[in-house]
Amino acid sequence: MSYRSRWRGLIMAATMALALGLAAFAQGYPAQAAPSARTPQPAAGARAAPHPAVLPARPDAGGGDGCNPRRANDFLTFRFDGWYRDPGTTVGGVYSDIYNYSPWVYYISAQDSAVAAWTMVDLSSNANTWAQVGWVEFPLGKRYVFTQTNNNGSLITHYFSPKPINSQAYYTTLYNNTPGHFSYQVSGSTIEVDPAGFTPNEGQNFGETHSFADQMPGGYNQNEYFNDTHIYYSGGWHNFSGTVADSSTAYGYSHPSSTEMLIWDKACPN
Repeated sequence: MSYRSRWRGLIMAATMALALGLAAFAQGYPAQAAPSARTPQPAAGARAAPHPAVLPARPDAGGGDGCNPRRANDFLTFRFDGWYRDPGTTVGGVYSDIYNYSPWVYYISAQDSAVAAWTMVDLSSNANTWAQVGWVEFPLGKRYVFTQTNNNGSLITHYFSPKPINSQAYYTTLYNNTPGHFSYQVSGSTIEVDPAGFTPNEGQNFGETHSFADQMPGGYNQNEYFNDTHIYYSGGWHNFSGTVADSSTAYGYSHPSSTEMLIWDKACPN
């Protein structure tokens, strides 16, 4: 397993797709293709994190969650907190109900550094292969839903209007739902389809930062959560049941069940 996702400078080169209500791509695939056509529904008893107290405006985050962790800036160093799963066969998709948290993002410039949370499929033997969808926040509160495909170094990134802060949404990455392509869904609607240049064998579900001065999504009283998380392989959806991994003792995590992962930055209460 190797962590994936690279953001530096991507916001300038990416295709911007910011209109709400984007038309979903037509779907259709033969019976033997990996994921079934499904619209995930919230799990019974899904936990919504509490809304934080109103905080003074600050330049590095837009939503009022979190805090400045007051750690040294070491941009561009990637750190992660979450879990991964390699079932030993082709992975047809990962979905998770992800909390749309608004973290502190250290200001270097408006186009550098980023904090994100996402679902992903990848080829574990090649660090230049991944397909992912999630939320991302840049400095000054610039937030997007994003999709990113890396076909052995050929990177495709798209940005879309964000989901509301302190809401939750299903983020689904699918392989071969449209034959030969990766499909990306948010709240059950397909927002992007990109060509697939590899066959994934691993699923990932992580929060990501690009500097130690960034806040990992979540606080210890208001966690970032990945709820109702599932992975597709061998003809069906399975509980994610992943292996937990984090990049620093500055971050916390909890693994309440085989479908739920909670993460947070130990420096921040909310």
